[in-house]
Amino acid sequence: HPADAELIDKGLGRIMYKKKVVPTVAASVITRISYDHTHLLGNTIKAIAGEKAGIIKSRCPVILSAQREPDAVDVVENTAWRLNAPVFAHGKQWRIEATASGCRYQDEEGALDLPPPGLLGAHQRSNAGAAIAALRHSKVFNLAPSAFVQGMIRVEWPGRLQRLTRGPLADWLPAGWELWLDGGHNDSGGEVLAEQAAAWADRPLFMIYGMLSTKQPLEFLRPLAPHIRMARTVTIPETDLSLPASETCRLAREAGFKDVDASESVAEALTDLCADQQPPGRILICGSLYLAGYVLAGNG
Repeated sequence: HPADAELIDKGLGRIMYKKKVVPTVAASVITRISYDHTHLLGNTIKAIAGEKAGIIKSRCPVILSAQREPDAVDVVENTAWRLNAPVFAHGKQWRIEATASGCRYQDEEGALDLPPPGLLGAHQRSNAGAAIAALRHSKVFNLAPSAFVQGMIRVEWPGRLQRLTRGPLADWLPAGWELWLDGGHNDSGGEVLAEQAAAWADRPLFMIYGMLSTKQPLEFLRPLAPHIRMARTVTIPETDLSLPASETCRLAREAGFKDVDASESVAEALTDLCADQQPPGRILICGSLYLAGYVLAGNG
């Protein structure tokens, strides 16, 4: 919310982040640490990990997803050691792997053979593993294997590779086209979207995106550039934090996008991308949770 952002810009964000908002927790879960919120958390992975590790509580289990940077692991493990909090890390105390029928989760308590997550993207398997590890190691819950199966099937996460099938934007789409929405906005978000874009090889992919001035657009955009046929940029409505569409357009060209222009609105961008395009394609709206929320408000 813009009012919250104003408080953060005044330097209160770090104080708010450090406070023990939830003094007692079942488990602390730390997924992959990326360059995000650097204006608050720091400009290095070590600094960001130090802030993220602020959620660790004394003697409370810590669930750690696979990390790209060794510094992140070192910071989390050292913080946990000081607080006598046991760490359950991906690849050590637990793991989750793809199988022919879905995936298999494994820890010292045994294995769970599960269907694939009901969310699109290979990265959601890792997210599911972290959630299962938290439930299994918290010692608060005692769930039957069938509960984990149902969780995998029924999981929903609006704004995360969500297909939009109703509302004005979806209704306007020409026959055969698909419209997708994702709130990813950092380097990891760009990487997982690029991975999914590579898997969408059956039709061309187009992109509409807007980003906040507090983010690092080039890190998000570079992995996506090879996979996008055409892109249109928008200024995110209802927030003063948005980068102007003209600026995100310039940055996209710097990141390697070949066919990219600025649009006045999401609807205008959609119309432009679909014009005279054959065969039908996919359109991905992405770059910001603010933009995802705005689109979902009228098309959820």
